[in-house]
Amino acid sequence: SVNAVNAFQIILGLSLGARINYEKLTEIRKLLIPSLVIAIWTLLSTAGMTIWIYHYTPDIATALFSAAPGGISEMTVLALAYNSEVPIVSTYQFVRLVVIISVVPLIAKWVKERERMQGLNENPLPGGQSSGSEKQPDQDLSLWRQLPLYAIGIIGGIILLALNFPGGGVIGAMVALAAVN
Repeated sequence: SVNAVNAFQIILGLSLGARINYEKLTEIRKLLIPSLVIAIWTLLSTAGMTIWIYHYTPDIATALFSAAPGGISEMTVLALAYNSEVPIVSTYQFVRLVVIISVVPLIAKWVKERERMQGLNENPLPGGQSSGSEKQPDQDLSLWRQLPLYAIGIIGGIILLALNFPGGGVIGAMVALAAVN
């Protein structure tokens, strides 16, 4: 049966799937090897942090959702779905998010300054102008075109939930919507 947690999983999957289209997949293919390296590193570091956090939490699922690199809302929904300790998960995720949004801009500023000092920034356009080569996604989809796409996404989420697939609502809705988007 589809309860509130499952409904939120499907909504999250629809939100993610709506952002994926053929052009995005083409761009992603160019980054396959670096993406795999990042994914492997992320899995290994998440496993290590999960083991460490598990010493301070009541169960392994809580530790995993606390250590996993996801948004507060996404990890909270997953924690709810797996009957984990939501306050602990959301606290770890909040601290992680605050640290990242505090530190990453400083690192980006430092890297940008180093590029500027080393002359690595080749032929920049004045005023931060775009070269115009970036394609803008088609955002003028009519409601009547969007509804069937979202219906397919919802069906995908329900199917994977019915099959008891882990995170089935999110993954099913995302993959189904992305496939037809």
